[in-house]
Amino acid sequence: TSGPGDEGSAPEKGQPPPPPSPLSGAYLLIIVGEPHSEAHKEDILRKIANGFKSWDVEACHVSLDKEIHNIISQAPEGEEARHGERLIQFASESLVTEVLIQPQLNTLIQCVRNLLSSFTKHRHLIHAGYAFTGNGSWIVQDGTFSLADLIDAFQENDVLRVLRAYENSVTVDIHCAPEGEWSTARMRKEGFSKLCRVRVNPDDSPTPAANIQDFIQYISPFLKPTSLEQLLEPSDVVGNIRFSHPTLYVFPGGQGDAALFGINGFNMLVDGGFARKACFWDFTRHLDRLDAVLMTRINNSNVNGLAAVLRRKKINHVYPQIGHFFCNILERKQLLTPDSDKVRDPLLINLLDEGQEILHNLHSLQLKSQPCCRDNVAQPINLYHKVGHGKLDMYVISPSKDSKELKEFLLKWSSRDS
Repeated sequence: TSGPGDEGSAPEKGQPPPPPSPLSGAYLLIIVGEPHSEAHKEDILRKIANGFKSWDVEACHVSLDKEIHNIISQAPEGEEARHGERLIQFASESLVTEVLIQPQLNTLIQCVRNLLSSFTKHRHLIHAGYAFTGNGSWIVQDGTFSLADLIDAFQENDVLRVLRAYENSVTVDIHCAPEGEWSTARMRKEGFSKLCRVRVNPDDSPTPAANIQDFIQYISPFLKPTSLEQLLEPSDVVGNIRFSHPTLYVFPGGQGDAALFGINGFNMLVDGGFARKACFWDFTRHLDRLDAVLMTRINNSNVNGLAAVLRRKKINHVYPQIGHFFCNILERKQLLTPDSDKVRDPLLINLLDEGQEILHNLHSLQLKSQPCCRDNVAQPINLYHKVGHGKLDMYVISPSKDSKELKEFLLKWSSRDS
């Protein structure tokens, strides 16, 4: 993708290539998450505004005041894609602007590559949305964008070709949650930092743009908080499925997994996928009951779907009912976090807190999390037994009750070491 300062025409045959023309202009990419509430919408808009404040007009020779005025005078609405994803694009002679709202992961990755491979002197990336504590990965519709994903984008051939052609001419500023290794110091360890200057959460410019709030007012209507009641609507038609033979439904879980296994008289949901709008909901909301739910792990890719459904069921009674819940999470003492004395970023998602809330929501539904561990002698867990029909047993292969990994996990869980 080209922008301001594109390379000139190809040299004539037999002539050495001319030196590349100096880079100019800038590229602005704003990644905006879907707010879960009006309060979180304000937090997201505040992050966008703060991301503008490091813009240095003296360094990049692009007046943000002027460019913001151009954008809001045109007020482009962009295009809406699947599940509310919206891309707003605007280009002037000096600045390419892209605002990506509630994106899917593939769209985000492509937009970041376009930013980094552009023929512009300055690239400005703002993430304003939810992120996970610990590693700081950005949460989008169907997955997470990690620091490793950003580093991979810098290693793309199109990106390196531009950086090598204009060595030490390009600046990249990134604004995001200062979690994990998202830092300028970490970027300096990468090879691409020898070709360009990369800063993470740089200091504010002494002369920030005066009309940032005008841009915030323009973008605000595109951010529409969606409650769980809206995302996970109940069904008026509820019943059961008669399975004539063992059946497996696999749902599009994004970076996570979700599947429903069923036989005549019994069904089990295995995991809930990545998205807060649980991928299995439109199917299972028509069921009277999930006989069992198995949550195989609690990590970034797998916590949102089931956690959202349990929150939804706690709000008010909606089908399906849940018979048994299998998961290796234990009740934890309410310990203070290491940063409990600090004001916590409400857009950060903590897996330990998510796990604890899952337990609390299970209790409110009169359910208990049943652990799944393999004994030295494999003993099956009986899931279903009906005279004349047969039985269904579940054998746990991993983890072993005495495994080092399980003990370390439970120790960290209990100590709240994230």
